[in-house]
Amino acid sequence: MASKSLTLVPVGGLGNRIFAIVSAIAYCAERNYPLRILWFRDWGMGARFHDLFELNEELRKVSVLDAKWYHSFLFDKPRRKNLWIPRLFQSVFFDKRIYEKQLYQLDKSEDIVSELDEAKGHVYLIHFAKFYEKENFLEAFRPVKSLRDAIAMRTRDFSTYTVGMHVRRTDNTRAIQSSPLSWFIQQAEREIALHPDVKFYVATDSNKDKQSLKAILGNRMLTSWNEVRRDTQDGIKDAVIELYTLSKTQKIYGSAYSSYSILASELSNIPLILS
Repeated sequence: MASKSLTLVPVGGLGNRIFAIVSAIAYCAERNYPLRILWFRDWGMGARFHDLFELNEELRKVSVLDAKWYHSFLFDKPRRKNLWIPRLFQSVFFDKRIYEKQLYQLDKSEDIVSELDEAKGHVYLIHFAKFYEKENFLEAFRPVKSLRDAIAMRTRDFSTYTVGMHVRRTDNTRAIQSSPLSWFIQQAEREIALHPDVKFYVATDSNKDKQSLKAILGNRMLTSWNEVRRDTQDGIKDAVIELYTLSKTQKIYGSAYSSYSILASELSNIPLILS
């Protein structure tokens, strides 16, 4: 029987992928299993992992590979786009395979962990969320130095009390419906009444909402006016900068059903308020 190891393919947006990766790192670290992470670029993730993050030097038995074109036929998730070819190779390479469809059937994180624990040999896992926790598990990696410098520049005008706002709009219908702009405006007005010196850092993929909030908050509002793109390297780099900038605030008013809002608060263990 082959020794135990895990190969993870994180999918989804930035928040989804980070939660999946740090969960796999925490899970494998406690069991001393080798972990290989294959990072694929797609329409919603336009950057390589190593253009964004660097692993903690203390990590052992963890490797991250920025997938090449040929990996799409070996390790990418099987789908119509690749004619389901990866499933054939994966049935040979791996003793156990857990695909997205199975994740929806495994209702709880404990169920996924049980599946992983019971598996023998080499395991292949596609995931898009948190499934395992360990203290300080988000310190497994950090932004590369150029992005850390950009984060420092973006936070330099923060006041002693700066509130974050993550207003998600273009790709999450549930967030749009559950977290309307009017709710964020109400929270801002409440914060101003309680804290006259408050500033707001606004992260949103809607320039229209940025303009609306700017008209109300004026000089209290800090933001980036860069174009929001998920399919380009610069767009994803800016998303990382936004994420960690939000984490430097005192609290976050976030969008419901958004892993990005949750991750921003958990990075620094600050309060997150959702509508």
